[in-house]
Amino acid sequence: MSILHLVVAPDGDSADSIMNEYDVVELSKLWEGGEGVGPDSPLRIDHLVTFQDAGGQNHTIADLAASVFDLQNPGARQPRLGTIQILCGDEIVPAGVPWQDVWEYAQALKEASGGTSSSAAIRFPQDELHHRAVKGVAGILQGLLDFDRIGPSEIADVLGTTQVADGALIGIHKGTLLSISETDRAYHAAPAVGVSPYLLTPQSVLAHNEESLRAASDAAQMADSGTMRVLASSRRKMHQALNRYLLPNVFHYSTERMIFDMGMTSRGLTDQERALRAALAELTAELDTRIADRRRIAEDVISGLLLVLSGVSLKDILPLSLVLPLLAAAGGLYVYWRLRT
Repeated sequence: MSILHLVVAPDGDSADSIMNEYDVVELSKLWEGGEGVGPDSPLRIDHLVTFQDAGGQNHTIADLAASVFDLQNPGARQPRLGTIQILCGDEIVPAGVPWQDVWEYAQALKEASGGTSSSAAIRFPQDELHHRAVKGVAGILQGLLDFDRIGPSEIADVLGTTQVADGALIGIHKGTLLSISETDRAYHAAPAVGVSPYLLTPQSVLAHNEESLRAASDAAQMADSGTMRVLASSRRKMHQALNRYLLPNVFHYSTERMIFDMGMTSRGLTDQERALRAALAELTAELDTRIADRRRIAEDVISGLLLVLSGVSLKDILPLSLVLPLLAAAGGLYVYWRLRT
């Protein structure tokens, strides 16, 4: 399995490359999709957004992936996940709102979504500037261009899964991992990467696990055919995907561990793993039962053949009138024993 990271960043030397929240949300549609812009829509954003190389030639994101990997399946060129890292510095929001105020309001909405406050008690800050700043953060996380229309309860639900602490916010919504912080030591230590490795690495492991679970799910669906050969193949593939390829939380640092756990839960991967492991156990039990049944049939055939051979030997010693009743009695006793066991 190979994962291509395409890092897009504003050109610090160009005023034209400055991005606002709407620009970020538009780019997130590359992997999030959306109404009218998804892979099944006539308007394909992954075809409309192009990237220009040093020679001035434009490339779609699929072209970039195909130039790195030998992708025979067109579906494999679809972007899967996205990581958004915003370093806000210690300055205020351009509208004049201190970032610390934004985090405090976000934390208040997060706590309200946890059930400590009723829906009626969930309120946005009265000040319009604070109001829009909080909505902008939630809009980037949720991937909504019309985020200014959503209400406090919905945004509280979105922020309810985020982590807000020490002047930073980390959250996962669908395929998007969002990090907004004042600064990032890992990012500045490796600026050529273009984004913090402590964000890319857990996101990559989540992508790996998602693909492993997809392979296990495909194998589970194959088992519906019912033949022994297919059942055995399905069990082998499911066991390989779940017990060899699927990765646990292998991280040491708390932020990476938190991102991994958050992603496994919010994307439904933990529930999917649990369901697939239960399906694997059922498949194993069914396959073992069928194997045992086949073994019993084989043993019965062998026993029948031995009984016939014994009868052939006895007819040289005993009259045929005695051999046949003896064989019938022995056969009846064997059948009775097999049924009882």
